[in-house]
Amino acid sequence: MPGQRVERIAIFVIDGPYSNITLSRLVEHYREKVVLVCNSRRRKGKRISFWHRVKDAYRKRGICFITYPTFSRSYYKAFIQIGAAVNRLLGRPKKVYSLEQILRRYGAKLIHTSNVNSQEIIQVLRQAGPDLIITACFDQLIGKDVLRVPGVAAINIHPGLLPDYRGPAPTFWALLHGENQVGVTVHLIDETFDTGAILKQRAIETPKKKSIFAMNYQLMKIGAELAIEAVAEVETGTCKAVKQQGGRYFSYPGLDDIWKAKKKGIRPYSFSDFVRCFI
Repeated sequence: MPGQRVERIAIFVIDGPYSNITLSRLVEHYREKVVLVCNSRRRKGKRISFWHRVKDAYRKRGICFITYPTFSRSYYKAFIQIGAAVNRLLGRPKKVYSLEQILRRYGAKLIHTSNVNSQEIIQVLRQAGPDLIITACFDQLIGKDVLRVPGVAAINIHPGLLPDYRGPAPTFWALLHGENQVGVTVHLIDETFDTGAILKQRAIETPKKKSIFAMNYQLMKIGAELAIEAVAEVETGTCKAVKQQGGRYFSYPGLDDIWKAKKKGIRPYSFSDFVRCFI
């Protein structure tokens, strides 16, 4: 890819612990270059309430997994406040910020959408004029009209080792299949999920005792750094985009998959992991 200057960046996220740890690092690094942050208010193709998410998680994944998505979308804000209070007493900086705190801290513009491909959002994006779009844990498929907006590229941070483990829960599936490595990939976005050419990738040895939550937290921190490296290479013209070959897509785990994971000792989360991540 020839070198292209990146002066304006739009970041697409969900208000949750993984995307926010990534967003915080990206906004801190790029500061005034971040002209827009787009927060998704849609899950699995439709906008639904918190209690619908809880019932959907129970119906499809059972009681042993229900508190995990509940935490990842709601309870984490309480942990942010608790962590902030403890760190303040200890004289240490915060580890995790909510979406609102990040944007207040750095002054980036925020929009919410249940349909990122709507003409309204496309018009807002055109007015913002980003050279680059970065997505992190974004749950909507980005269409061609949105992909035409950035002058340079659109990239995604995926907590899995592509081309395998495309889809919304790569860490879960890698652990269930007994993989020795997990990892994160930064790739170009095309019109299907997680299939664009790979720009950067890093694998780590699968931790033996960490929960899915703690592993995703670690991987998305690595992913933010890889995205920064990828953007720098895009600007210098040293970026190499490697087309994906083969690979598998995995959707959300079902109830049988959850019970298999439980029998193998795979934990969605643990209280000690929350303490390490937030305090």
